[in-house]
Amino acid sequence: MREEHSERLDRFRTMAAEEGFSAEEAEAWIALTLPAAHLAEGIPKAARPAEAAPPAEGGADSVPAPVVARVGGAPLAPAGAEVPREAFVAAVDLSLLPPDATNLPLPADGHLLLFGTAGEGADGTYDSLVRHVPAETPLVRHPRPVGGGREAPSPYKEEELRSPYLLLSADEAGFTDKHLAHLGQDAWFRASELDGVWQATGEPQPRFPVLWLGGYAAIRNVDPLESLRRDEPDADWVHLATYHCGEEVEWTEHAVLHWSIRRTDLAALRFDHVDLCVDGG
Repeated sequence: MREEHSERLDRFRTMAAEEGFSAEEAEAWIALTLPAAHLAEGIPKAARPAEAAPPAEGGADSVPAPVVARVGGAPLAPAGAEVPREAFVAAVDLSLLPPDATNLPLPADGHLLLFGTAGEGADGTYDSLVRHVPAETPLVRHPRPVGGGREAPSPYKEEELRSPYLLLSADEAGFTDKHLAHLGQDAWFRASELDGVWQATGEPQPRFPVLWLGGYAAIRNVDPLESLRRDEPDADWVHLATYHCGEEVEWTEHAVLHWSIRRTDLAALRFDHVDLCVDGG
């Protein structure tokens, strides 16, 4: 476990006890936490992003932080590769994430490419939404021509994400279902209070992460894993990534895209059965 995660758990145990929660409740909450990498623009001032020190501010000697993920724009893929017809979302440089950044068996290097269209009826299982490109293979842009010498615009804002925040992701809903069901209607209030303690003892984090890998999905209306795990109870479906759409997406304001995959498929780099869940705003 990362040192900063261990320190946070110690703070959480102490504050939970001070707020009247039992040690059993605190440990049950901790047992459900998962590491995740939240990617955002800019450089955090309150904490170092991942393993890299922040660049000096201003001056000719300033060195920008490396780009961990490129979002939007014309699709990125190897030269000559067939590009999925779904919209390009992001290319994540996995070499810039520590091996313990998430709960996922991600490759140590190379690029993880994410594709997906935010729109009604886009949910489903696909064989082209996620790809892993080896580190030695360069990526190039693949413009989508629409005639008249013009290119199809990207539905997503073009961004360079340089700040990976390595956090612990909590499962308030899972904690409530597994450990507080006996409280009936009071279960939600008890879990919410404990979540308040969790948030108060957390590390600095981006106000609005654009993309994240691993941990738990950011559920707005739909849990992307619920139906998958119900239909395949023996398959270890995991949350791979979440992307927060901006206001530029026409279909709905602040839609969220979730990619889910079986853990065994991810470990074997098999991306022919990835589920996309579009959670509208």
